[in-house]
Amino acid sequence: PSAWILRWIGKLLGGEATTRQLRAVIAWSMAPMILGALVALGILALKAADSSGRVIDQSLPWLGGVFGLWAAIMFMLMLARVERFGFWRTVFTYLLNSVLLAMLIALSVRTLLFQPFDIPSSSMTPTLVVGDYFFVSKYTYGYSRYSVPFSPPLFPGRIFASQPKRGDVVVFRVPKGGEVDYVKRLVGLPGDRIQMKEGELYINDV
Repeated sequence: PSAWILRWIGKLLGGEATTRQLRAVIAWSMAPMILGALVALGILALKAADSSGRVIDQSLPWLGGVFGLWAAIMFMLMLARVERFGFWRTVFTYLLNSVLLAMLIALSVRTLLFQPFDIPSSSMTPTLVVGDYFFVSKYTYGYSRYSVPFSPPLFPGRIFASQPKRGDVVVFRVPKGGEVDYVKRLVGLPGDRIQMKEGELYINDV
């Protein structure tokens, strides 16, 4: 995806690089990071052999910064060469690509994998209390229009659907008033008879 985004940005700014060239730029710019990881592993191995490794602990963040800076500079130099850009246009392309790629990754994770929620009320106490912050798996029961930000009516019903199990903690929206997220524990399944008697929950008279 990064190469496609780079090519799209590059075309907007008058760049000449192909997708293949941009993939090569991305791949080669990772070489310093790989080298840095190998050096860090070697340093950690030395630390394991010598327990007095306070200096090593302090040097690892600096080492990561140096190799990260090396990778960024190498990426921008190669990008400028294949796109035939000047310095500032290369910097702008690099920053814009980073922002768009980060947004694409965040949107993909939020839509397909996990979404953060917080607890607004005490109805789930003591399992979840007011202010608790947690992540919900988006793929467990499949996807509906509410799985996508802003809930656009892209498709009816639910795709890749699977049935919830008794005891699951679920986040859902009711058909009416669909802007409110409810966080509840599932106690009843289709066909169950649910009843409260003197403060106790009965499921099928048990």
